[in-house]
Amino acid sequence: MRHRVGFSERSPHPAFAKIGFGTWFRYLTGCLELAGGVGLLVPRLSGIAAIELAGVMVGAVLTHVFFLPPVAIAVVPGTLAVVFGLIAWGRWSRTRTLLARFLPGKISASRAGFAAPSENVA
Repeated sequence: MRHRVGFSERSPHPAFAKIGFGTWFRYLTGCLELAGGVGLLVPRLSGIAAIELAGVMVGAVLTHVFFLPPVAIAVVPGTLAVVFGLIAWGRWSRTRTLLARFLPGKISASRAGFAAPSENVA
């Protein structure tokens, strides 16, 4: 009998079943990772995409630490979370400007909460 994998698969992946989530969470995670990966390729969106991917990777680290031993597997998403955090930090000025455009009054485009490497703080 041939085993089908992909969108036609009805049973949840064993890892997602073990943490108590079904196939829907696997698809959600995949969509978030795909959107973040595409966002990293668009310079204007790369900071936001890096923040989103860092959040997904932190969730993956916590999942591996608490639900899916061995804990050593959490090193990979942990490393990726640090890399995405560095990308977000490096792109903060562009991200701040984009967020200020969509959240007026909440975020100032001229003032950052922290200084990215390329910015001069007076």
